Formats: sequence, C-alpha cells, structure tokens
Amino acid sequence: MRKTVFLAGGIVWGVVALIMLFELVAGLNGGGRLLAANSGLVRFVQGNLSLVREESISLADIHRIEIEAFYHSVRVFLTDGAEMTVRQYDTDSDADPKTLFSSSKANGALRVSIAHRIRLMFFTGAGPRLEIDIPRTYAGAVAVKTASGSIRLYDPVKWSDVSIISSSGTIRSNGSLTCAALDVETSSGSVNLGDIRAGSVRIDTSSGTIRLGDVAVRGSAGISSSSGSHHVGDLSAGVFSIRGKSGSMRYSGVSGGGVVTNSSGSINLGRLEVKGEVSVSGSSGTQRMELTGNQNLAVSISTTSGSIRAADLALSYTDNRGRNASATVGSGADGTLNLKSSSGSIIIR
Repeated sequence: MRKTVFLAGGIVWGVVALIMLFELVAGLNGGGRLLAANSGLVRFVQGNLSLVREESISLADIHRIEIEAFYHSVRVFLTDGAEMTVRQYDTDSDADPKTLFSSSKANGALRVSIAHRIRLMFFTGAGPRLEIDIPRTYAGAVAVKTASGSIRLYDPVKWSDVSIISSSGTIRSNGSLTCAALDVETSSGSVNLGDIRAGSVRIDTSSGTIRLGDVAVRGSAGISSSSGSHHVGDLSAGVFSIRGKSGSMRYSGVSGGGVVTNSSGSINLGRLEVKGEVSVSGSSGTQRMELTGNQNLAVSISTTSGSIRAADLALSYTDNRGRNASATVGSGADGTLNLKSSSGSIIIR
C-alpha cells in the first residue's frame, strides 16, 4: 500500500515537472502563457508586467489603512497628493476582475486586498506587485500583510501604528520609521529596516536575518529570530528582549533592562548600559560587551567550560576552576548584570 502511494505521488510530481519544463521552453521562445486558466492551480509568468488597475481613494475620516495581498509584493511610497493611490501591476492575462484588488471602507478603516487564490507561481522576472502612494499628511495606522510577496517602504514614515507581516517575503524600509507601535513578522524572509523611533517594538523572524539602524523605544522592545543573525545599531529601550537560537548577534550598543538569550550563536552587545537588571545567557557562542559610563552594578558571571576575561574588573571567584565570578562596578547599588554561558567565553571590556 505504501509503495503504491509513493508511486502515485511520484507520477503526479513527474507530470507537474514535465508541464513546467514545457512551459519554460515555450516561455523562453516568446510564450510565457498560463499553464491553466486564471482559476487554475499552476502558472508560469514571464516578461514585463502591465498596469492592470489604478484607483485614487480619499482618506477623509480614515484612521487605519489595511493592505493585504497573497503572492503580490507591496511597495509603499509617500506622496504630496491629497489622496491615496493604489496601482496593480500584473500580467495582461490577469485583467480578469476576479484577479484585481478591491477597496472598501468601514468604521474609519480603509481595506485594500486581492482575493487569495491557491496557485503555484513561477516567475522569470519581477513578480506581480501593488504600489501604494500614501499622503505625507496621513498620521493614522498602517497594516500590510502578504504571504509570499515582499514588502518595502520607500520613504521615512510617521504613522501611529505600523504592522508589517509576511510569511516568506523580505521586509525592507529605505528610511526611518516613527510610530507609537511597530510590529514586524516574517517566517523565512529577512528584515532590513532603517532607524526606528517608537513606543513599543516587536520584530520576529524564523530563518531570516534582522538588520536595523538605531532603535529608540520608550517602552518594550522585542527582537527575536530562530536561525537568522542580528545586525543592529544602538538599541535603547525601557525593557528589551533579544532572543535567538543559531544566528550571531551584533549590536553597536544596548541600553536599558532586559534579557538576551542565544543558543549556539555569538552575542556582541557593544556598549552596554544597564538600567535595572540585564541577564545574558548563551550556550556555545562567545559573549562580548563593554561597560561604559559611570555605572554602579553588581555583576555575576558563570560559565561551564568557557573562559572569563574582564581586565578592568576586580573579579572574585567562587570556585577553584575560574568558572564562577562576581564583581562590583562603582557602588553596585543601581543595577544588576547576570552573565551565563555553557561552553562559550565571556569577555567584558
């Protein structure tokens, strides 16, 4: 029975592969036709895209903009105009009304969306996209969501709340982000943002790299990844949570109180200013940081098999193997720094 199932599955995927190969050859010879109708499952797209729909929308009484696409990428620009403009670029064959975006308003929210259709898309060039021009005077909330399409903000923005979510697409901004709350999430895509000024921040990716400029957060900041690395400028927050599993972390500086954890990647916090309590833990990666300014800290350091190097601290070891130590910086009364590692070294400058 199992052998029959595997054989049937192999035949199905073999047929799909042959169809894709046929369409690829036809496309390279000037075809680029759909494998099926617009409602089909699989299609092959080649060549230039066309503007298939454009709409200008008034934002009077609108305090929230919601943009949702499936495989389309989304590009957001700022405009000096008074209305928001939406443009859809797609293949000529996608001019069917069922494949075009729609817009609606309800309870102060404007929603722009393209109906979800399950199809396997194969592109030889730039994929379908939505281009959104938002007036510079707009100061409400903006939420953008895609499945496999990338999301890119081309201008510095100042909005109340910003939510950017993609399953497998890259998330990028060319300018700074200023908002009350920033929520960014992607599964397998990377996140590349400029400077951030916000009341709260949450940035999460499973397998993509996180690259940020300077991040200043009045409240809480959460930056986490599973297998992607972190490359961040100066991070300051009331409370921060920095988490990773297998990627390295490199910050120019960190200020505030919170938790830093990483399983197998290195941790480099740059210039560390402790406000309250900071706990840093890792398994196999080296931890590096520099204590700057006139700080008054109680420092606790523990490692299973890694070394401890802190040339400017008067360490007091609590064991005869040099694996557990404590130190006092200044009066030690203003904050606590806890450092723990399994096999990685801990280096304090």
